[in-house]
Amino acid sequence: MKIVSVTDISAEAREAAQRHGLGELEQAFAEIPIKIKLSTLLKGGGAKDVGNRLCLFRNGLIRHSAADGTAPEVFRWDEIETTYQLREIRYHRQRPERHYRYDGTRYQYRFIKPGGVELRVGEGVFYDPTKFNKEKSGNLFNSHDEQQYADAGQIACERVAQVQLPAAMRALEAGGTLSFGKASISMAGVDTGKGVVPWQDLSELQVQNGSVVIKKQGKFFSLFDQPAAAIPNFQVFVVLASAMRRQSI
Repeated sequence: MKIVSVTDISAEAREAAQRHGLGELEQAFAEIPIKIKLSTLLKGGGAKDVGNRLCLFRNGLIRHSAADGTAPEVFRWDEIETTYQLREIRYHRQRPERHYRYDGTRYQYRFIKPGGVELRVGEGVFYDPTKFNKEKSGNLFNSHDEQQYADAGQIACERVAQVQLPAAMRALEAGGTLSFGKASISMAGVDTGKGVVPWQDLSELQVQNGSVVIKKQGKFFSLFDQPAAAIPNFQVFVVLASAMRRQSI
């Protein structure tokens, strides 16, 4: 994975962006195949840039594989129905010290339009320099571009959520119930499959390393504990549920 100049994308991708009103091109990435033949490595070679691009625009994403002649895939924020996001910090237990060392951040982002048409960013691992000490661990990876690529997926999820939130809030205010996988929410409370629990009865609602944890007052065990990757439109769920709980306090 590497960042490329915003001028280094195909004419077809630019034309598609203009036709769909995607606005300014903010970042472009070369999606370089990971699999490399052993003979290539022995000759000192590496993965080649074959022209695959992921482009982040103000109003959407485009993926274009110029080498195979296919048309650009266009995903406007207001056309995306469902997002899934995975961003999880990994730790490795070291011996004999018996402490845990940061071992990278795993990520994947999925964007799904009506009809099941899907675009994925990742799956991969990047190493956050604020958490990762190369000299201490001996790891030689330089994953700045990989982290920027993951951040582009995060930005895309946030922008889709910004588009979806007004309609979602109106649906709740009109007395509707919104489903987010194993949980559903309404003005009355949250339902995780065991009946509706009023918002004022919750003692905790927070995100911990990529998982959503909800606890009920007076209970030791969590009412709900699910990884973000399993919750459709995760950011919309967290924003709405947090807002409903704050209003009940």
